Amino acid sequence: MPKRIYRVDYEEKWTGCGDWISDHLNVAGNSNAFSAVERVEKRALRQSYQAEDTGKTQNCVGFRLTGIKIVAEADI
Repeated sequence: MPKRIYRVDYEEKWTGCGDWISDHLNVAGNSNAFSAVERVEKRALRQSYQAEDTGKTQNCVGFRLTGIKIVAEADI
């Protein structure tokens, strides 16, 4: 079964922010692109950061897929 690296393009929404923010992540996977997208979504929704201006913790609360493509493939 070939191993692949997918580029997953997505947008994320954060607490305290009305806009969707574009991002992407390269992730290794097998021939099932769906599992790669699920891993990226789980990672995105676990993110948080401390806002410098308010000191409040901001969390990623939304994820939407905007694209996916194979960037590398190899038979291992």
